[in-house]
Amino acid sequence: MRRLAPAILLLGLCIPAHSQGCSQCRESIGQTPARTQTAYRRGILLMVVSGATVFSAALFTLRRFR
Repeated sequence: MRRLAPAILLLGLCIPAHSQGCSQCRESIGQTPARTQTAYRRGILLMVVSGATVFSAALFTLRRFR
C-alpha cells in the first residue's frame, strides 16, 4: 500500500487529457434526437465500466496469486 500511495497521488495531480473526438461520429450523432444521444453516452459509459472491471479483476487475481 505504501508504494501505491505515491502513484495515486501523482495520478491525482495530472492534468486531465481530453480526447480529440471523431468529427465524423460527432456529425452523425449531432443530427440524432436527444434520446439517441443519451443512449450513445450511456453505451460508452457502460463499455468503459465493463473494461475497467475486467482490468481490475485481472490485476486483483494476479496480485492475489503472486
